[in-house]
Parts: sequence; C-alpha cells; structure tokens
Amino acid sequence: MLVMKPVGRDAATKKYDILSAMLAYGLRQDKHKQRLIMRLMALVTTRYNWQRDELTMGQTEIAKLWDVDTRTVKREMAKLRSLGWLVEKRQAARGRVTMHGIALDQIMLDTQSVWAALGPDFVARVQPGEVKHALANVVPLRPVAAPVNDGTLWANAQAVFHSQDSAGFAAWVEKLAVVDYEAGQLTLAAPSKFHATYVTTNLLDRLMVILRRIDSSIAKIVIRHLTLIGVLVTLNWLVAANPLNSSLFANILVSRWTDTKPSNRASGLHNSVLVSRGPAYTSAGSVMVV
Repeated sequence: MLVMKPVGRDAATKKYDILSAMLAYGLRQDKHKQRLIMRLMALVTTRYNWQRDELTMGQTEIAKLWDVDTRTVKREMAKLRSLGWLVEKRQAARGRVTMHGIALDQIMLDTQSVWAALGPDFVARVQPGEVKHALANVVPLRPVAAPVNDGTLWANAQAVFHSQDSAGFAAWVEKLAVVDYEAGQLTLAAPSKFHATYVTTNLLDRLMVILRRIDSSIAKIVIRHLTLIGVLVTLNWLVAANPLNSSLFANILVSRWTDTKPSNRASGLHNSVLVSRGPAYTSAGSVMVV
C-alpha cells in the first residue's frame, strides 16, 4: 500500500477518503470503539494541521469538545496511542500542551478490510499501485516469501509486517537483525547506514505499533548500523559448513560495533561485541548468537 499524503492538488480528496475509511471502519466496531473513532475524527476535523501533521490541543479543550471530563480524555488518548493511530511528537511542558501526530498510514492499514465497501473508485485512489495498466512497462519482482515464524517477538513482528506490506518487508524489514532486547528496548542491526536511517525515519512508527500489539512492554526500538554485521553472517556460514570447528569460531571477537553499550565499556569490550560460546546461526531474518 502506498502511504497517502493529503497534500498537493488532490489533498481535499485524500482527506475525504481517509475520513471515509475511518467512518466505515468505525461503523463495524462495537459501541466503545465506535465512540473512540468518532472522537478522533472530531479532533481531526476541528484542530488537526494536515500539512504539518500536528494536533496541538490541551486536555481541557478536548474535554469541552468531547463533553467529558479530563480523566476520560487521558484514558481515550492513551487508547488511541496504543492503537498506533495517535503518535506523541512532543511532551507537554510548562506553558505548552502535548503535540500529537496522526499515523495516517497505520489508520489506512487497519481500515483496509472495509475499502471494498466504499467502492472500486475508492480502492483505485488509495491503492494506485494495484492498477495493472499503469505498471505495464515495469518488470515484476519475484514474489516475496513469508518469513519463517519461530514464535519469537521479532519473527511475529516480521510476519505481521509482511502480511501488510510484502514489498516494504523485502526491501527494508527482512534485512534487519536482532542484536539485543532488554528493559523494553529492542535493538536492531541494519546492513548499511542508509538502511538504518531510512527505517528510523519512515518505518519506526509502524514497527513500534506492530511490536507493541504483540508485546505491550516494548518501549523503544533502536536501529543501528553494525559496520561488521557481514562478519557475523560469514561466521554463521562457517559454522554451518564446519560444525566440528564451531568451538573455534565461537570465540571470535567482532570489533568496531557502532552501538557500544555502557555494559560493554564496563566489561572492557569497548567498541566491540564478543560472540559467546556456541554456534551462531540465522533464524527468521535475524542474526542470533547462542
């Protein structure tokens, strides 16, 4: 799916389509979620800045608009953030209110099941990549196979992302590797600095929504460029090809890791990663060490 940006010549039509998708989706939910979506639509239509992706409105003002108390506002806004539809861009501070953004791409992904009910013209507008005649001169890419789901957190997240956007998965998410997961922070390795920058800028919010729906304890995702990530992949290949020598390969010190953690410095492993005992292997698109 192509992300809809309500700017330019067709901005009004795109805004109308986004609101229509939210409305049709909301009508198919239970009464509590219907009310939640209607409240978000009230914020979007009254105070949302589409061009800047900014919703700046205090809890007292929202309470007046919704005709509720501020406790209800806090509760409902938290629900919208947990859905991934609302993103906190700037925390509240003395003299200023919280600034939120609206995750339009996530809203369109979540409402995709009702697009057909809005008519074929709606589908053609929001999913132009599906119009075959427009792509007649493009060589089709090979089908992207679904990732192997071994039940781990990252494997589950990869499977969900693939089901939503197989092309985006193949280009960006499939190449990410799990480096570390502790204290609610998931650290992923990217094969290049450009790759890490692109994922951080364009896909981090979507990944956070997917991961938090699987495990609500996820608080942060960090994308790092490991300059010698290829060494780990090579190590995996060597271990697979020479299982009898796995103990030899298991004590290789991989230097120049750009993500030097305080715990590494304290243990004398400055700017490095120690591959622990046991064979290294790849699973579900992630480089893992056991």
